[in-house]
Amino acid sequence: MSMHDTGTQIESLEREQQRLRRQVRGLTVGLILLTLLLLVGEAVRWLGPRGLEPTAPGALRVRHLTLVDEAGRTRAELGFMSDGREPQLVLSHPDGRPWATLSVAPPPGAPPEQRQASLLLQDEAGKAGVSLGASSTRSGVVLHGTQGTLGLGLYVEPDSRGLVISDGEVPRIHLQHDQHEEASISRLRFLDEQRREQAALVGGSGGGSFKLYRPEGERAFQAP
Repeated sequence: MSMHDTGTQIESLEREQQRLRRQVRGLTVGLILLTLLLLVGEAVRWLGPRGLEPTAPGALRVRHLTLVDEAGRTRAELGFMSDGREPQLVLSHPDGRPWATLSVAPPPGAPPEQRQASLLLQDEAGKAGVSLGASSTRSGVVLHGTQGTLGLGLYVEPDSRGLVISDGEVPRIHLQHDQHEEASISRLRFLDEQRREQAALVGGSGGGSFKLYRPEGERAFQAP
């Protein structure tokens, strides 16, 4: 056998070896892809009835949604409150402070089970400006002072409605009307900083009265 024939056989063997290597690589890639497809199919089959809820065309189902501006700052968030029970929408100022909040939450000082739909509007400093609430037992609007404290409140209840003017710490003027089946009565009360009544005007279907009190709380005048 000549050197030429030997070289030709070696080249032929090398080509055959390269062809076999390509086939092995192709089979390996195909096997990997097939395995991935099987895994994805099994995951979809397993999650389909359990973890993935059907979504109508054009619908988006999420638990938390964040909107950012061109600078990447968060400007709006739609999600759940800290207790995870009720949804909440928060619109934010460019510096990150909340500007408006729409949520379902208990009114201030109320037990957790007394929830109401509420809207809180805040100023540039993040202080409360206007708050609105609505429920089957009580609805109202509150205007806050420059420090975010209570300034004026208007409320409506099933048998009562009223207006409260506060100095930021305690209510000072309270106008209230109560409507009952047997009678209705209206009251206008003036209070001091210790919530003591200083003057009261009452009127209703049974007549009216007017009372004045001294600073220490003793009654000074009454008519009739």
